Amino acid sequence: FDKEDLARAEGVEPSAIGINVLKGSDNEVRNNTVHGPSGGFGINVNGSGNVFLECNFVQNLGWGLNLVGDNADADVATTLFVPSLGYGLRYTNGVMAPIQDGRGNVWEGAAGDYDEVAAVHEGDDGFDIQSTAYLVLEEFDPMATANHRPPSIAFPNSMLTDPEVWFRDGEEEAIVCTTLPQYTDGEAQLKLAHRLAKDSMDHFPAGTVWDAKWELYQKLLKNPGLMSEDTVLSDFFDATELTTLGELVAIEQAKAALFGGTTETEAILVFAGQLDSLIHLIQELDSVIVADSLTVIPSNRAEWMGYAQELVDSIQQLSQVVDSLRLLEIEELIEANDEITATTRQEKNQRTVNKLYLDVLAKGSLTFTESEQDTLAFIAEQCPQIGGRAVFVARAMRAYFSDATHVETEPCVDSISMLVAPQAGRILPQEVLIPQQEEESTVKIFPNPAGDYFMLSYDLNLPGQVQLYDLYGRVRLTQALYMDKRHERISTTHLETGVYIVMVTRQDGSMHNLRLLITR
Repeated sequence: FDKEDLARAEGVEPSAIGINVLKGSDNEVRNNTVHGPSGGFGINVNGSGNVFLECNFVQNLGWGLNLVGDNADADVATTLFVPSLGYGLRYTNGVMAPIQDGRGNVWEGAAGDYDEVAAVHEGDDGFDIQSTAYLVLEEFDPMATANHRPPSIAFPNSMLTDPEVWFRDGEEEAIVCTTLPQYTDGEAQLKLAHRLAKDSMDHFPAGTVWDAKWELYQKLLKNPGLMSEDTVLSDFFDATELTTLGELVAIEQAKAALFGGTTETEAILVFAGQLDSLIHLIQELDSVIVADSLTVIPSNRAEWMGYAQELVDSIQQLSQVVDSLRLLEIEELIEANDEITATTRQEKNQRTVNKLYLDVLAKGSLTFTESEQDTLAFIAEQCPQIGGRAVFVARAMRAYFSDATHVETEPCVDSISMLVAPQAGRILPQEVLIPQQEEESTVKIFPNPAGDYFMLSYDLNLPGQVQLYDLYGRVRLTQALYMDKRHERISTTHLETGVYIVMVTRQDGSMHNLRLLITR
């Protein structure tokens, strides 16, 4: 937000929010006015990393500025808090380091002008509060115009914490609120790059962080000058080059180079241009022959036709050379890709889509076996914030044989190691997502892929249940299983096309899990 007239929220209702920033990174909220008759939130920031809040004016609200969750690097500067307000500034629910930049904030009025408190931090220990410290230049003065501490401060969950821990004396100059951003885009990007390089973005989903590191490493490969005087980025580059991510980026670059220019392809372009010009001359000559009803064909036509055939032969021969050289490179890439040790979900996905793509190139046919289609579907159905960039690659490849669409309507979980099943209130371990069926398993499903139903065959010596999980970890079906039955027909008409995990659990806790593909 950077235009006051677009961000103004007048007449805010008690439960309403003027400006609401949910998750993401590098959000900037500047030069806004939010006020109402009473109640409501002026600016609410929930779980947003690297957020800049500057030159904002909040008045006549229940909460002026409310920061919830892991708001690392939430720089709150030049904010003007004007009563009446219930709370001016409020931090709650696990706000984390590093130290915040809070210069230039002003609280008008005195302590009694705030229904609750001018600034409240709901952390439970002094360390948490210290990690979100503000720098100030002067004690509270209701007549001050820049950079003072609030008239009242509360720590409801940390009674012994000294307010000086949160609002510290500093020697920096107060930031002046102007209509210009206090940070340039370049500075914001550099700050984010440094956070990536220092592994300080753990609160973001693993797939998102991995993708961001991929992009940063590629950018440094293309622009090595960025590292000339930046040891943080150069150290990151040197370390990443030796990791699995570095190896996979090298494969990606080699894949792109497969269709790059070579001496042979440049010669083909030259010959193709000559052939095009020659064909044009022959067509013009043929037009003259027809128009003038010539009975004797000019001798140069046969000469041109012979030269055209030579060009065609040369192009075909060079094309065969290019194809042979490319096939050798593809085989080398397949071998290099197979040798990569992948441990995380993102690495395994990327190595898998590399393999499938290179295999298609090697056989010269854009076709996939049933097993390969199943593998692509499994990756394509994953949440991108968990599975990484390979999820989108798999979706693009899947489009060659499937009309399946992908709409992200559910939030992604914050960790690659587990998926949360909210309906069941339980955690679905990662091992279940890549099911390994035992050779002597007594549990089988058919048909697979399934349409509107599938048959579950089982042989249990204890009662149990079957559950279907989607790739977001949600339980989509639960059904009891009894020892006196051996088969169960399970309807899937309520389920979307995609990959599911079928988990059969006995009363003693033992389980079998299999992967089911539903198609329509």
